[in-house]
Amino acid sequence: HDALPIYQANIISSYVKKKFLKQYIVSLSDLENKFKDFGLAKGSLCHHITKVKMDLIQEGYSFSKIKRGEYKIDKYDECSQATNPSLKQTLGSD
Repeated sequence: HDALPIYQANIISSYVKKKFLKQYIVSLSDLENKFKDFGLAKGSLCHHITKVKMDLIQEGYSFSKIKRGEYKIDKYDECSQATNPSLKQTLGSD
């Protein structure tokens, strides 16, 4: 399978990010239905959820796992590892 065209990757990532920021639950099954025409494996869609989550965690958000394959933004933490140097040291940034 060829690599996902960049515009399709951007569409999926933007969709996931918007849903998270609107406090919606983001689910793998929702992405499978929404983007079925892209012909992607579950692993690819899961990667998009993970990537967007990691980006938002860096911005100070935290997440709750609702159940397998379903996540939601929990809260915005101003003292997150992204902005708190002492916490970064605690977490061990070698």
